[in-house]
Amino acid sequence: MILPRAARRAAVTVLTLACVAAWPAARAAAQAAPPPAPPSVPDPGRAARFAREAFTLAGTPSNEAPRFSRPAPPLTPAQSERLRRAFDLRLQGLPDRARDTLGVLLREVPHHPLAVTELARVHVARGDWAAVVALGRDERLRGRDSLLVARELSSALERQGRPREAAQVVAEAWAASEREGTWAPQRLLQLAPADARGIGEVLRAASAARPARPELSFTYATLLARSGQPAEAARVLAAADRPVMRPAVRQRWADDALTQFATPDSVAAIEALVSLAADARFERVLRLNAARQAFGTATAHGTREGVAPRLATALADVPPSLWGGDFLVGVARTLRESGRAADARALLERDPAAALHVPELTLERLLAQLRDGPPAAVLPALDSLARRFPRATFMLAEAEFFAGAFDSALVHYDVVARDPASADALTALERWYRVDDGKSEPALLVVAQQAYARWKGDDSRARVLADSLFRALPRTSPLYAASALAASDARAAQKDLAGALAAALVVADSLAADRLAPLARQRAGELLLQKGDSRGALAQFEECLARYPRAWNAPEVRRRVERLRKDTRL
Repeated sequence: MILPRAARRAAVTVLTLACVAAWPAARAAAQAAPPPAPPSVPDPGRAARFAREAFTLAGTPSNEAPRFSRPAPPLTPAQSERLRRAFDLRLQGLPDRARDTLGVLLREVPHHPLAVTELARVHVARGDWAAVVALGRDERLRGRDSLLVARELSSALERQGRPREAAQVVAEAWAASEREGTWAPQRLLQLAPADARGIGEVLRAASAARPARPELSFTYATLLARSGQPAEAARVLAAADRPVMRPAVRQRWADDALTQFATPDSVAAIEALVSLAADARFERVLRLNAARQAFGTATAHGTREGVAPRLATALADVPPSLWGGDFLVGVARTLRESGRAADARALLERDPAAALHVPELTLERLLAQLRDGPPAAVLPALDSLARRFPRATFMLAEAEFFAGAFDSALVHYDVVARDPASADALTALERWYRVDDGKSEPALLVVAQQAYARWKGDDSRARVLADSLFRALPRTSPLYAASALAASDARAAQKDLAGALAAALVVADSLAADRLAPLARQRAGELLLQKGDSRGALAQFEECLARYPRAWNAPEVRRRVERLRKDTRL
């Protein structure tokens, strides 16, 4: 029956008024009632633990896309939703419920890699390492898939104290796919401290089985370098290197190792670069670049004396004229200063034309001859060089001093001392005073012989001569103070700090008016610092400033005092 329009309007009005009248009471009841409890509230402690476990030991989030090499059948929408539900439950800190959900899914799609990976991550969240190992071993063997649950399985094996097996899993995954190189190298190096030898064997086998994969050799070399085997690291890299590779494997590895700013990596980088420099299969420009980098790195580390002769041998088939002046001079000078004057001379004589336009090379060749002696034999050539190359003037004066030509030495020392741009000006001035003070003394020739022995690096002969002068000369001799300081230096070079300190204090205390007394006082403070007596050193430096406030060495002594005073122990 259809009601009239007026009746319908009346019914709607009545219902509206009834709802309005009931609204306040309904609202109050709703506010008073407690909210419905969720079906399951995650435990905060458990959620926090899961958050920590959500990152594998390789440092990668556990929700990264699963990796597998075999094709997987597609999931139905319902199965995909169930997998997503398990994923959400794991992230909510409910791994037990996630495991149950995955159990249902795996009954529908057994061994599906997506479900297997998620189940392994659920076991990681639960801390059930045995379950992860059992699942990973079974599924990887069944599917012949080295990528499947590799991260989770390696983490579980490490937690069980089996680092070598964990490394084997990582190496197999990396060998199966180059994409795993984003995490596998760091993971292997993280595992290394627990079993460096075992993991090294894993990497050795992997790199030997795949010579076309130099990145495996990279990581093996890094492990060897950090295990204190730089030469073996260079050998591994050399075996993986090929002339067609650009840049060379050893060059790439050395460049990366030097950015780590760690001594073991830098030492191994030098070994790799020296090995590349000696490899005649590669172009000369690549070998020379590697040699320069090795020499520069060794110089920064203070080990160039050991690297220079190896580089000279490594580049024996490369004409020195191609080396570059600075590099060739540096190697030759290092050979000479380390007592290998014959090697330095042989290096410079390989290509005599190289020295025609580089006077530094001529100077190095002459200094090598000066080291072999006698000093007088080198004087004509040094004099000729100094006329066209002023930087050789100081060494000409030194050679004249060593040879006993004191008048000529005075002239050339004076020339150098008057040049404010010369790095040897201060040394030349000190030498000038010594020669000028003692030119009438017969003992000056022995002083010159002692200086020559010290310049050559013959510390034993230098000490014998210095001690003999120190004992034989009277304190009134103008050469006594210089001889005492020379004896102090010779004793310090042979680690006789007590004897060196005694010789320095003789000048500082007994010859306070001598021009070398400020230097003797400073030397005494430095020797006390070497002995570990900071208080005594500070006292010597302060005494030096109090007695000789305007001495030439006062600024340096003042800086040392300021540094020592900052030490709260003093």
